[in-house]
Amino acid sequence: PICANARRNYLTHSVAEWIESADHPKLVTLTLKHTSAPLDHQIQHLYAFFRELRRRRDFKKAITGGIWFFQIKKSKNDGLWHPHIHAIVTGLYLPRRRLSRMWSEVTYGSFVSEIRSVQDPRKVANDVARYATSPGTLVDLPPDDAIEMVESLHGRRICGTWGTARGISMRPKLDTESGKWKSVGSWSTVMGMYESSADARAIVFSWKTGIELPDGISCNKIDQAIESLGENAWADYNFESVFDHERSPP
Repeated sequence: PICANARRNYLTHSVAEWIESADHPKLVTLTLKHTSAPLDHQIQHLYAFFRELRRRRDFKKAITGGIWFFQIKKSKNDGLWHPHIHAIVTGLYLPRRRLSRMWSEVTYGSFVSEIRSVQDPRKVANDVARYATSPGTLVDLPPDDAIEMVESLHGRRICGTWGTARGISMRPKLDTESGKWKSVGSWSTVMGMYESSADARAIVFSWKTGIELPDGISCNKIDQAIESLGENAWADYNFESVFDHERSPP
């Protein structure tokens, strides 16, 4: 979806900038051992365990902050949910064995964890931004599993920051109305050109999200071309809205 792609690009840029200026950035992955417990129950416990890990004195001494992202998969081997957290962190060297011991203590037995240095900031930023905008894939899931995932994630935070990363912007800045309006094209043209025009898609995205539309984006030239040729020249073209339920201006 256009909204998810736009936010992913924004997050990739923000996270990559932070990684490039961070002190010895590392990528951490924390998982839970597989159980047959309901997904909602597992997510609640994963988040609680992650908060407890960040409160530990030995963890805070080594890790000064970071950005975390949630991801969920379903195992093809045993059919169980596999929720986990990825985090880009800053701080001192923390051996994997030591991190595994800390994680096992707060989770009562989940040893699986990973920590490694970030070698390619842009690639890592793109990966974690993908998790933040799409924590799970519904396409290949049976209907019951898809419903359980949607209900379990509804209203939950799926990414966040702490410590040295707390100042990072995780969402594009919303535009505040200044009282000034500018023409970007007629409703029928913008909606009719949605599939084929990047400018039209950007206009729709800005309207739906309230995020400021960059300068230079407009469908006015298309409107002018239509007007100059007359209505009959465009009789064979369908400029109806691509959104069936939004055929009139907001």
